[in-house]
Amino acid sequence: PRIVGETGGKDFVWMHPSADAKQVATALSRGAFEYQGQKCSAASRAYIPKSKWNEVQKLVKADLATMKMGSPEDTSNFINAVIDKKAFDRVTSYIDAVKSDSDAEI
Repeated sequence: PRIVGETGGKDFVWMHPSADAKQVATALSRGAFEYQGQKCSAASRAYIPKSKWNEVQKLVKADLATMKMGSPEDTSNFINAVIDKKAFDRVTSYIDAVKSDSDAEI
């Protein structure tokens, strides 16, 4: 089954143990990085069964390795600039918070 969990402007992904790891990895990659995460349906967190995490993580990393980043003027780029400095500062503050959190992995 597929459900979308709206969590105050950002979504979560909840993986059932019977779900296909490739489909979940694609949903995570696109959900988190399409439009640079600047959409109300951006995946902000994921709940993955321990038994599936290694496979999902490997597939997400493979997806991310194919995502080209660069100027929004080049339509072959999947990831582009955020909209302004305020958005950039907000995004980088989240990354910095995760880096300093001993319970999180980035």
